[in-house]
Amino acid sequence: MENDYQKHAGGFLLGLIFYLMLAGTAAAGREKTFDLFAFRNAAEAPQAWKACNGSPAVTCEPGGIRFPGLFGANNNRVYWDRTVSLDLRGYDLLEFDLTCTQPDALRTFGLYLKSGDGWYLWLTPLKESGRQSLIFSLKDAAVEGKPAGWDAISAVRISLTTLRQGYGGQATAITAHGLRARTCELLIVQGTLSLANAGEKTYARSMALRISHWLRDQGMVHSVVDDDAVVADRLKSAQVAILPYNPQPPGKELRALESFIKQGGKLMVFYSAEPKLAELMGLKLGSYQAAKVTGQWSSFAFNKHAPALVPEVVYQDSANIFPAYPADKDSQVIAFWQNSAGKELTDPAWVQSPHGLWMSHVLLDSDAVNKQRMLLALLGAYVPSLWEQSAARVMARAGKVGPFINLNDAVTGISRMARGTATEESVNALLARCDQDYNIMSAALAKRKYTEVVETGQRLQTTLVEAFARVQRPKDREFRGVWDHTGLGLYPGNWPKTARILADAGMRAVFVNVLWAGLAHYDSQVVPQSEAVNRYGDQLKQCVAAAHANRLEVHVWKICWNLSNAPESFVAAMRKAGRLQVTDTGKELEWLCPSHPDNVALELKAISEVLNRYPVDGIHLDYVRYPDDNACFCNGCHRRFGQWLGEKIPDWPRSTQSGNLRGKYNAWRSEQITAFVRAVQMQARNSGAPTSKRVRVSAAVYPEYPGCINSIGQDWGRWLKEDLVDFVCPMDYTVNNGAFKNLVQRQLALANAGGRVFPGLGVTAMESQLTPDQVIEQIRQTREAGAGGFVLFDLNRTLEFDVLPALRMGLTRP
Repeated sequence: MENDYQKHAGGFLLGLIFYLMLAGTAAAGREKTFDLFAFRNAAEAPQAWKACNGSPAVTCEPGGIRFPGLFGANNNRVYWDRTVSLDLRGYDLLEFDLTCTQPDALRTFGLYLKSGDGWYLWLTPLKESGRQSLIFSLKDAAVEGKPAGWDAISAVRISLTTLRQGYGGQATAITAHGLRARTCELLIVQGTLSLANAGEKTYARSMALRISHWLRDQGMVHSVVDDDAVVADRLKSAQVAILPYNPQPPGKELRALESFIKQGGKLMVFYSAEPKLAELMGLKLGSYQAAKVTGQWSSFAFNKHAPALVPEVVYQDSANIFPAYPADKDSQVIAFWQNSAGKELTDPAWVQSPHGLWMSHVLLDSDAVNKQRMLLALLGAYVPSLWEQSAARVMARAGKVGPFINLNDAVTGISRMARGTATEESVNALLARCDQDYNIMSAALAKRKYTEVVETGQRLQTTLVEAFARVQRPKDREFRGVWDHTGLGLYPGNWPKTARILADAGMRAVFVNVLWAGLAHYDSQVVPQSEAVNRYGDQLKQCVAAAHANRLEVHVWKICWNLSNAPESFVAAMRKAGRLQVTDTGKELEWLCPSHPDNVALELKAISEVLNRYPVDGIHLDYVRYPDDNACFCNGCHRRFGQWLGEKIPDWPRSTQSGNLRGKYNAWRSEQITAFVRAVQMQARNSGAPTSKRVRVSAAVYPEYPGCINSIGQDWGRWLKEDLVDFVCPMDYTVNNGAFKNLVQRQLALANAGGRVFPGLGVTAMESQLTPDQVIEQIRQTREAGAGGFVLFDLNRTLEFDVLPALRMGLTRP
């Protein structure tokens, strides 16, 4: 079937899209395009781009230069150099426009800029197929040698590396279309001066990176600076500055922000504790509030005063807020918080004034798609050119669902998958609607109606994902689990509702997080009970009853050793008894030491309590490891390692971190964890559990095996081989389907792994945010690899409203 995408994608329209991406948006800041990939005849290209170290020659293609990724048996890198003379002073970033149809074959794409006796460089994996724009911030460039400065760029190098030496997979290449430098009118200010300690600064960095990732995914060009840059007057060329987590800016930064506002600049502030900043924005800062109950602030709903095109509701479970309020009639609340039951509260989530926007918490990683759309609508109201940028991005990504790289590929592939099935007619109707929407987008783009392009593109993508979901087929006897991190279900106090939602979506097991090393969400006599027990009752009892009524298995998600949410009195008691882990520098960690006999006994006693009182289907071990390779070096470990080794340990702990003792100490650490897993398995098999079904033992494990043996003491390959666990769930959290596939294949190749590896998908993990079609594709890959099932992280509104409905259409259809 020839669709309208096929008719037009190769001509005027695609050229217009990337003209907008590389040569449009004049209102978006100063920019300069470099003519590096256009030649009058094909022979000029390999003369300008010199192939180095035996690399193949470049070739001309329509619209660009092809750099072939052909790697030799002893060469996993190819690269090319071109002599230039560039001055990049005053620019914020570089945009590289390229196409790659087989990104899975590459490890990294590298851009190098020679300056004097050194190089500025960026290395990045290519995470998607097809045409794309890579953003490189000048301030984030790595350095080799001694560069002479950004005003003395004398050569450009393009480098490709493959996954492994002598890669023999599919041929790959990148086609380079354009490179430009630009300044940005949209800035993210990473907190530095506004924070008191290193831990807070690390958190601030993660908040800035999260918002940057979301803006980039929507095509919104921006730059990331820091508090110091604000003080140095970096905002003078910007229109909007985002403060993702800058709680207490010092006086000199407040003066710079005041100057920015007086010049007409707008701020988007998150979770600030500075009343003077609120006053600058025409707002009044309220007081800090901590949630009294779980789910108190579970989402926020925008009202009629909000800018056009914001989502109606955005989901986010916040444990605390620091609200601001309108100080006069020129400011107003544009979104209020809602609780987990959907009831609107009086607490402001977003307030708008003539000087910008203020949110009462940081943006957490849940409901990523709606938050991206929210940011576009809010920021686009101040910087209209952002809609133009996003429109170009939407057009370029139209049709990229699952394994497909464009709309033509998707329509052809999905239509083929539907042929001869009961869903063929309905799926073809959905695909026809996609063609119609693509025509609407094309016409709107030509007329520069950018908001219409974005809106229609979102609708097209939703329709195409539905078509992709409906052509999938369910699989019998497949393990389908969901991790519930809160341990309270989707609706605290209403486990029957959560269980019905999971069962109706075709899920078969819930991993309920009710037992930590120092806290329980049930009536425990071994570890302290949580406040949730007092408010909602015994969560494990309620979960088991509701789940079993809906034919769902219940696996108790047991957090081992970690005391991060234990009552302070419990932690203090463990500290006094010398039972906490200690780093190589002597820093105490709020983790129980796995080699301490009393800690092992405590963990086993808590598990025994569960096995003897509740008819659970499994015990699921998490954090069954050390924090990293810098623990534990407590006095008890010193003594017990020496006893195990049968000799005195000189120069503790330094002697265990290098030389012969290092390997022995790593082996001893992993043995502590393996011995604990063995004890849990014996306990489960010999327990008098109130069920006729054998309780299975499983573990959430690090994906990179065997590297995790030495890094965290987690030898889960051995656990499979020696039958110490019934199955493992590697946390294969990545948005890169090629990397995911490679992980799963290597995990299933381990001894005794057949039918016992259920990959964990990071639907809403910090490391990955998967769209419904990405979830579908990764489940397809687990099946193709021969895995016995999968587990989804995490049970939340994104999973409930976006992912589970898509799975139920096909992959998990009853």
